[in-house]
Amino acid sequence: MTTHYAFVYLIVNIVCFLSSLVILSRLSSNIGSETENKILRGMLFSYMTFLFFEIVWVLSAGSIIPMGGFVTGLVKVMGTAFIPIMVYYWLQYAEVSFENPAARTRKFKVLTAIPVLIMLLIYITSIWTGAVARVDESGAVVMGPAIGITGLVDNIYGAAVVIHAIILLIKDKDGFKKRTYVTHILFIVICTIGGITDAIISDTPVMPLAIMLSMNVLFINLQESKIFNDALTGLNNRRLADRFIASAISESSEANPLCIFMMDIDKFKSANDTFGHIMGDKVLIATAEALKKAVNDYHGFLARWGGDEFVVALMDADDKMINSFKKDLAAELEKIKASRSLPFDINISMGQEICTDSNATLSEVINSADDRLYEAKEAKNINRVSVA
Repeated sequence: MTTHYAFVYLIVNIVCFLSSLVILSRLSSNIGSETENKILRGMLFSYMTFLFFEIVWVLSAGSIIPMGGFVTGLVKVMGTAFIPIMVYYWLQYAEVSFENPAARTRKFKVLTAIPVLIMLLIYITSIWTGAVARVDESGAVVMGPAIGITGLVDNIYGAAVVIHAIILLIKDKDGFKKRTYVTHILFIVICTIGGITDAIISDTPVMPLAIMLSMNVLFINLQESKIFNDALTGLNNRRLADRFIASAISESSEANPLCIFMMDIDKFKSANDTFGHIMGDKVLIATAEALKKAVNDYHGFLARWGGDEFVVALMDADDKMINSFKKDLAAELEKIKASRSLPFDINISMGQEICTDSNATLSEVINSADDRLYEAKEAKNINRVSVA
């Protein structure tokens, strides 16, 4: 590698490293959840470690800071070992963003870490076995038969995420999660193109650039998805609810009725004042979980409307579906009561509005459902007061 080319390679890696620092500094609770941010930090630290070794390798290979053939080869191999670690974190992040319940379990994290741990063991023992790389009599580094294990692990993880993303893309009904699925497919496509290019044209900074581009795609998608996300409950927010319900109304008809439920938690304000806002947040999160489980079986839309209010939209909703949904929701709330140590029982009131007129306005449908909610609260003799 010529010194002139080494400087170009070095600049590219330094720029990628600094870009990673920028993304790392932007990660906060306003961007993603605690779990998402923790995983993304793991991805970024792994990538930045890879870049560090790439920078050291370039300094040596380009004779900017001569370190000898053995050190040069060793540094290159060590840097390569961090790519599967980064891909492991990406797998975790993808499954969390796909809302896979298993992704948050310790069992899932341990099982998916096994291939990486095996890979690391092979890399470490290669110092003595030469499985990944060895130094020949001339002092040059010769790659061993196990060097391809890094690519194997990457491909296994990448294929798993892409297959899952494609399945979810096909199943997705409302289309609002499709961007996330496509983003993860794009991530592996970009990295694969970078890997193929790097294999054909060796000693180029294509791979670091490809990974950095993929990282930016993930981060931009995370930022944009949070525009329509409620930070506390993880549900859709009112902004997205307005868009979705307005679109659903325009497609409603006598043959395809739309049912809108407006809901809130009974006596939430007094409980919030009595037990504090931290406990109030726990109640909102628990209620959101129950609603989410109930709505999922009907491919419905769920959002936090504001305060302790939630909105649910069920498409093609007949009386049988509506009654079944109410029963399932009651059952999920009972499960929450049994499994959570909360200072008071969670009970909700709801008002529903059936829309079959595609010319109806969003405010008309929502206000009508809201009126039904008010009547339900009055029937229970509960003052309806929402908190922001």
